[in-house]
Amino acid sequence: MAKTIITFDHADSSADMINAMQAQAGNKSDAVNKLRNYLATIGSGSRKATMSVGVAAVQASATLTLVSTAATNTCVINGITLTGIASGASNLQFNIGASDTLTAVNLAAAIPLAVGLIGIVTATSALGVVTVSAARGGLIGNAITLVGGTNITASAARLAAGTDGTELSFNYGT
Repeated sequence: MAKTIITFDHADSSADMINAMQAQAGNKSDAVNKLRNYLATIGSGSRKATMSVGVAAVQASATLTLVSTAATNTCVINGITLTGIASGASNLQFNIGASDTLTAVNLAAAIPLAVGLIGIVTATSALGVVTVSAARGGLIGNAITLVGGTNITASAARLAAGTDGTELSFNYGT
């Protein structure tokens, strides 16, 4: 799935932006209407802003390869340590399965739910290998660190290959 990132440089305060954009909880149509109204004020010239659109941004990624993983083995993602345990994993832990493939499934499920990693990374697994990806496309994902440990090998010290894609910039009254 392609990612598009839209940013605005504007003079509004954070409080003004929250007031202009925050929708009622669970009301998706309200959120869309508030965004449409905000964009209309920019388009009409009543608000000054520069809008940048990043099209086809690519998520940075790297892998963790598990070989004979056992309880107490760890890996570290962006400074957050995840530890393997025999069973009953909770936050910052993953269950050691009967095979590296099953352990990788458990680790991949634990990563995006770990406190400190929510919204930062996602993870998938296949045959004992966990692919860790930045949650958002862009160069920023290349700064996410990855450290293996005993029986867990990181493919790189940082996620890699994230790009901002093509950036288009539009000035409205600036």
